[in-house]
Amino acid sequence: MRLGRQARGVVFVAVLLGAASCESDGDSDAELDAMTTRPPIEAGLDASEGGSAAFGGTGAGTGGAGGAGGGNAGAGGNDAAVDAASPDDSGSDAGELDASTPPPETTHVYVGGYGGEIAHFVLDRATGDLEHRGAVSAGGAPSYLAIHPARDALYAINEQNGTGSEVIAFAIDPEDGALSRINAVPSGGEGSPHLAVHPTGQWIAVAHYDSGHTSILPVREDRGLNGVIDIDRGPGDAARKAHQAVFDARGTTLLVPCLENDYVLQYQFSLGMLALNVPPTAAVAGGPRHLALSPDQRYAYVLSELDSLITSFAYDGTTGLLSSPQTVDSEQETKGASAHIAVHPTGRWLYASNRTENSLGVFSIDAQGRPHVVEHVRTGIETPRDFGVDPLGEYLIVANQAGAQDLRVYRIDPDAGTLTYVNATNVGGSPSFVGFVQLPQ
Repeated sequence: MRLGRQARGVVFVAVLLGAASCESDGDSDAELDAMTTRPPIEAGLDASEGGSAAFGGTGAGTGGAGGAGGGNAGAGGNDAAVDAASPDDSGSDAGELDASTPPPETTHVYVGGYGGEIAHFVLDRATGDLEHRGAVSAGGAPSYLAIHPARDALYAINEQNGTGSEVIAFAIDPEDGALSRINAVPSGGEGSPHLAVHPTGQWIAVAHYDSGHTSILPVREDRGLNGVIDIDRGPGDAARKAHQAVFDARGTTLLVPCLENDYVLQYQFSLGMLALNVPPTAAVAGGPRHLALSPDQRYAYVLSELDSLITSFAYDGTTGLLSSPQTVDSEQETKGASAHIAVHPTGRWLYASNRTENSLGVFSIDAQGRPHVVEHVRTGIETPRDFGVDPLGEYLIVANQAGAQDLRVYRIDPDAGTLTYVNATNVGGSPSFVGFVQLPQ
């Protein structure tokens, strides 16, 4: 079923530096060029979950930023660390930064959940400690968050039953990362568990678990939101339990895992409008819940909640289609309630959380993009609803939704991708999302 289409005017493109590049054909390049109406923004963004910026894992994301998903444009968006510039031989003062040296940044951590607030922390990169910086009210259940690629706005799903779900826009203070509310609009469907920001920052996609819809909302110049401009429920109006929405790095494809249908919807995306690809779906066994794209955009990894499977695909960024599926178990012993998946910013490792057995699986990724189990971490894991990999790939933070309802910080081994427990921070409120954004110091 399609509702509420309307034409959109010109849009702007925010270029994500650190997002993985991908081969593009002339048609796609021409489409992106036609969309560009202002100069690119500065970056250093993390990218998550295959298209949207920021927030590890993802995503992106989020992404965005940091974690999985194709340079979230993240980034549970995921740009890797920038190499330090070589010393300047020109004789300039040693105390001055070379023009090519990236400015120092602070790692901000935002946590959503079912307690009605978004918590804000700063990560100490030397120790792994989290310093609490405050919290803002965000409706009854800000269960998932996404970051604008300019790193100046955050968007929260207020997940409610029936038609009560809404998307809330917040401005991010560039000095201290504090959030201030801009506005809120209805999400367009029922029971929305996930949202993602387009790589240009011009649109937001929202998946709806209860109604099966995927909706598109435009982002205003002030980073606030306008109402739904497109909405769809898959082939035959039959999509059920849409659990996530993931843009690829180009922003020309939107992928939506539908748990009840055992498939991933494959949408073409242009100027705020959805169109089913051919074929419109890719089959995935076991109740697909979340997916992540590799930083080079050549592979996709789908986590099935019910059967605890990871299905790896080849991904063609030109056509926007998934192919060549292979599966491995995400759990170690007990299947069920697998939750989130993210690719390390280097593309070398894959992480997946499993809530029934309370574990976090660590997998290496081979040259063909296929995952192989390395270890399953259980220390400090209690109903791991979500986790994020930081933009520099040094830390992974788990949101324990039950039990202690805390954040568990793990250090990532730079050579093996394995996890070492660092500390725990109380947060409460049944946390269901944790993600990152880098801001200048």
